[in-house]
Amino acid sequence: IINISNEFNTIVSNLREGLSVMNANGSRPASKKVPTTRIQSSVTSLENLIRDSNTLNLLEQGDYSVRRVNFSIRKLSEEVIQRVLAATMQPRKRLILELPPEDEEFAGDPDLIATALYHLLENALLYSLGQVELSVDRVPGRLEIAVRDEGPGLAIDQQEQIFQKFVRAAEDQDRIPGSGIGLAIVDMIARQLKGEILLESGQGFFSTFTLRLPVSQT
Repeated sequence: IINISNEFNTIVSNLREGLSVMNANGSRPASKKVPTTRIQSSVTSLENLIRDSNTLNLLEQGDYSVRRVNFSIRKLSEEVIQRVLAATMQPRKRLILELPPEDEEFAGDPDLIATALYHLLENALLYSLGQVELSVDRVPGRLEIAVRDEGPGLAIDQQEQIFQKFVRAAEDQDRIPGSGIGLAIVDMIARQLKGEILLESGQGFFSTFTLRLPVSQT
């Protein structure tokens, strides 16, 4: 509750600040730049927090109805990328992308896959300063989504706890906004779709999260 309350408070504070600056600039020349980026980031973050809370509840209660539809993996990835960049206010140049052709389709639940991809990218962009590599690929028997960042990596004890709900490093709670449910949702989605989420990390160097989903189940 504390984590989610803090995240909600951060979003509202950013919205209030952005709107205040816009109101202050209301009587100034039209060329004066207003903080639309901050407002867009806050709105996107609020939408994601509401969506995540609902998805988490459905997954925990066993009430989520998994869909099976055909969709373009590339189009889905691009849509998620736009949402993540809007929410984190990070430049697209930080991303190194390896995506399949637009006409390559995957049969599965696009909402769950988009949610998992969103949190893997958001986590990498917020907790690292360098480039983030995203690879989405169809390999024999499965869909594989890998997100790699350039640090700071995770200690062994952190790796064992990272997928638990509301677990956040004490040093990150004031520095980086977050509810602490993102990676927990990714883990639940992986299990819901009969797949797995793997973590490889070198403390101080990198972290790579790989989501593997079997083709036969999605």
